[in-house]
Amino acid sequence: AYGLSSIWGDKRGALCLRRRLLNPALQIFGASRQHDTCVMWTGASSRLFPGTAQKPMTPKATPLTSIEINAMLTHNTSAAEMTRIREARANYRATMKTTRDEAARVHSAQVAKIDAVCYPPTGIVPLFLLEGGTAPWTIMPNSTKYQPTSNIKVRVWRVRIDRPSGNGVANAGGRREWSAERLVEVGVKGFAVDCSLHGEPFCVIFWPDMLMEAKSGHQFEVQLSGLTGVSQELTFFYEFRAFGTRDHDRGLLAEAARLRAMLGDRNLWAQPRISACCQDYPASSVKDNNSSAASTPALAKNRRSLAGGLLPGARSLTNLDDVGWSAKPPMIETMSHHKTQIVTNDVDLEITLRSKGIAALQADLAIIRFGEGEEIVPHGIQVQKLRDDVYFIKVKLPIARCRYEIHFWASRVEAPMEMQKHPFKYMITTGEQCQTLLSSMEDPLLKVFGLARISHEAQHHGIYILAPTTQRILVASCYFLVYVDEARALAHARSQVETRAGFHAPLPRRQESNRLRTAPLAETSESETTLFSKRLLPPDGAGGPHPEVLNMHEVVRSTFEPRTQDGNGDLHLDLTTSRGECRKQLRQRNDFRGFYEAFVTFTDAEAQQGICLQLRFPKIQTAEFAPKTICEWIVCRGEHFPIGF
Repeated sequence: AYGLSSIWGDKRGALCLRRRLLNPALQIFGASRQHDTCVMWTGASSRLFPGTAQKPMTPKATPLTSIEINAMLTHNTSAAEMTRIREARANYRATMKTTRDEAARVHSAQVAKIDAVCYPPTGIVPLFLLEGGTAPWTIMPNSTKYQPTSNIKVRVWRVRIDRPSGNGVANAGGRREWSAERLVEVGVKGFAVDCSLHGEPFCVIFWPDMLMEAKSGHQFEVQLSGLTGVSQELTFFYEFRAFGTRDHDRGLLAEAARLRAMLGDRNLWAQPRISACCQDYPASSVKDNNSSAASTPALAKNRRSLAGGLLPGARSLTNLDDVGWSAKPPMIETMSHHKTQIVTNDVDLEITLRSKGIAALQADLAIIRFGEGEEIVPHGIQVQKLRDDVYFIKVKLPIARCRYEIHFWASRVEAPMEMQKHPFKYMITTGEQCQTLLSSMEDPLLKVFGLARISHEAQHHGIYILAPTTQRILVASCYFLVYVDEARALAHARSQVETRAGFHAPLPRRQESNRLRTAPLAETSESETTLFSKRLLPPDGAGGPHPEVLNMHEVVRSTFEPRTQDGNGDLHLDLTTSRGECRKQLRQRNDFRGFYEAFVTFTDAEAQQGICLQLRFPKIQTAEFAPKTICEWIVCRGEHFPIGF
């Protein structure tokens, strides 16, 4: 995955960003992220940008004081006063020079003290940094103090470390010291020494051969020998800890109990039955149903906004109400509610359906007004796909003593991105004993009401949102839990790339596809990024890109492309704000593969801010690298909500 070689080392520059940021000489850096692009800044460099080397900032003058300003305005300053001002300025310049020299001396001393920078860092290390044993380990000795020899090698041991507060070994002065007992030696694979100019020019790369079995509390000793310089070997100690494991386990258990209670109802899993309204309907009746549904302006408006928003796809649903099935719509089988007319006194309703001919299913909840008018209930319904072509539907009914209808939109397996309205529907009536959550459809609480809207892309990629399922996220710590069928997600992503490319051959390897689809300048790039050759390439207009724009692109590309790196990993799930700022990345659990989780704390300053879950495939979608929005929430302050809200 990283393209590392025991002979050529990091030839592709897969670790170039790590080596630049963990350079022993680096003290300060800046970083920023917008959508899926990260920028890291370490300061101007005369080698990177000729003529922009940082020069000593010797102040020519101190800021004007009130006494100096008054002297210039009144022109009545005495000779003694002017002498005092000149002396103050001279002292200030001397102080600034001393401070600058002292800072430079301290910086040089700090760099000289650093023998090496390691990843993972030495000491107590979060267990998730191992990435299940896939992430390479690196040691970057200070090249001003150490250089490699032909005998350089790395050895690793499992150890037991005794701390001074425990049974430490006492030295001659009676003072207790740290000690480590070697238990068993661990094999090393993928050992390589790279001396290219990717950041620190001396980098040792390797993998300990038992990281898949590493657990919280395990301790390791790493010895790097065969050096020349200040010493011939360096030793490092690590102790891995699973930080936040209890909180994540507690959140997982709570969501498992909630899901078990919800899906444990036997009524949800009755024998599938074809509904009477689905047994015989011609294609013409579907178009009539669609056209009549658009008679209500409010309903048509909401469906048009649905087409241009998160759900379903904007391109295929530009005119939803004018689309009909060219053939008989796919059959839908009822499981939990065989009767399409439902009467309930509960604000929460769960429904299960099954259909083998549907690739994705979405739904709208509409409240029936007097005079047979309809109005969409925002965030009133949520559809997720389970295994065996089963669809689990959650409904939140806001007002008692009202009638509702559930309208469905579906896509065929043959055309999964073309969503069309399905004639099957449910009619629901809430009784007098049902809780009222909203006083009306103009209630101020409507903006935070209901369930999180989940994109139909989640069904195509085998994604199930476990927590949170409500639209609102309260200001506090929130636990996010998502299950991903990785094989299905990767297969769908590959099929989309192949469809856009216009062929249905197996997807080539990443490095081969990059060489075939990049410009000649990119072919010489060791980082093999597609940022400049694909994603930031100026679009072709009527006469092609503007010459000045194209020239600027090439200048920026020639400078930054060798120092740009595409992300690794098959699948990324990121929590981002509505402004595109990355909040946190969901990490996969090591004990339950496929479950991605994260704890995020939201503050009052983030209230009324939108949060999105975005899906990316860095290795597969190298040309576009565009994230897909899977789900959306809104952060709100804790208010007095009705029971069941």
